[in-house]
Amino acid sequence: MYLTKIFHYKKNAITKLFVFCLSIIILVFCSHPKVNKKKEVVLASVGNEKITVSDFRRNYEFGLPNLKVEPNRKLSYLQYMIYEKVLSLEGYKLGLNNSPRVKDLENDLLNELLIEELFIKNVNSKIVVKPEEVKQAILKSQVSWKMNYWFESNIEQAKFIRSEIIKNGFEKTIGKILKSNPELKFKLNDFETNYVTWLEIAPDVLDKIKNLSINQISEPIKLGKGYFLFQIKDIRRSGTTDFDLKNKYETFRQILYYRKLKKEAGKYVSSIMQPKNVITKGKALHELTTEFIAWKQDTLKQTFKDFVEKNNIELLNKPLVKFEKHIWRVSDFIKKFNTKRIKTTSLSKTKIAGEISKQIALEVRNNELVKLALKNNLDKNEHLKKQLKEWRDKWVYEEARKYFLKKTKITDKEAKDFFQNNITSFQVNAKEIPKYKEYKNTAKKFAYIKKAEKILLTRIDSLKKIYPIHINKEILDTIQTIDFQKSRWQSLQVFKRSSNRLAVPIVDPAWKIK
Repeated sequence: MYLTKIFHYKKNAITKLFVFCLSIIILVFCSHPKVNKKKEVVLASVGNEKITVSDFRRNYEFGLPNLKVEPNRKLSYLQYMIYEKVLSLEGYKLGLNNSPRVKDLENDLLNELLIEELFIKNVNSKIVVKPEEVKQAILKSQVSWKMNYWFESNIEQAKFIRSEIIKNGFEKTIGKILKSNPELKFKLNDFETNYVTWLEIAPDVLDKIKNLSINQISEPIKLGKGYFLFQIKDIRRSGTTDFDLKNKYETFRQILYYRKLKKEAGKYVSSIMQPKNVITKGKALHELTTEFIAWKQDTLKQTFKDFVEKNNIELLNKPLVKFEKHIWRVSDFIKKFNTKRIKTTSLSKTKIAGEISKQIALEVRNNELVKLALKNNLDKNEHLKKQLKEWRDKWVYEEARKYFLKKTKITDKEAKDFFQNNITSFQVNAKEIPKYKEYKNTAKKFAYIKKAEKILLTRIDSLKKIYPIHINKEILDTIQTIDFQKSRWQSLQVFKRSSNRLAVPIVDPAWKIK
């Protein structure tokens, strides 16, 4: 019955329906500003390395507030950037840039950036939004709909519910369903939207509802794995002034740009992948899925690759994917397989096989796009090389930090002393004195951070002779940055959807505790 799908539906129905705003977030990082060919203004130097004004501003504005200490917040943050630069330089000297972790991260990032550059060159740059299109989009946004909605997992049930709503009304029909199933714990108004415009509605839904009149119910609309019914409750129309057209122009231009970008990006990928006739071998996929489920249930902390090599090494040589004249064996895929991308917590073979199939398709697609980007010499792009270096420096700093702290431990006495010296920081209730045994782990963690900072700063002081530091404070004082006005403890981090990686590297929050 359709009711078995309601819980799942309730969690993601709005996401399925109002998808466009999410699309903008997804695509916004598939483009980058044009590289400024003018010589960058140097804010600070560390040895032969430079920190420019734009480097600082980008890092600072996304950085965490505990690193921006009064009275000069910008200077305090810059100091931490300098510390990391010193340690990364020493990390390169120690050869830590050649560690397996850094090499793997660098390879993954290079592939990601190559694909971005390919889209920027062949898709983004060709998108044109005309002024008249923007004007019409603003005018269309003056119409908004308030709707009832319902979801069914199959077309026949959707048609039946639609006929019941036409005969008895939405409230009576859905109210009866909810009343007879009190375990669902939903109210009637849970299936009602706010007023929404065309910007907040998926285009394929909009085409089906835009001409409906008040109280009219749509035919079942296929979305995802089920069918939606929509009934218009009310329609609002408002006028548009010249001020609206001018004030909203840039916002709507960008919205239209990213709508077009999403559509053209899909076409571009299809044009590349369809001729390749990608075929996944069912037997190998089934066996791979079985091993994945066994690995998830395994109590030993080992990688999936190690697990398969230990328990079913014959599987690694079996053909998994065929496309054009290429064959990927299971071993080829496992090298690229990021198990964290399997989102389902279910151990259902069908669901996991579906998730793994998506990952196979994604890796094949990415592999082909990377090859095409390299063929076009996009790895020579200056913006790409700059991003790659920024992240490589960050990872080498992290390796250097681990290298210099590998023998650092916190004893129970040190943790207890830290707790006693900072007891007010652990106090939740002014009338209640916190007890060490309740905060032992937290105290140990914070004591480690303080001890690590002291060790690293001592090391940095000794390295300053090798990597001299210079700060242009006059320039620092003139830099305009965006800060939160209501609270200095607010911050904003932006992640890339493709990799869940920060859009830009920022200073390590482990430098300082509040």
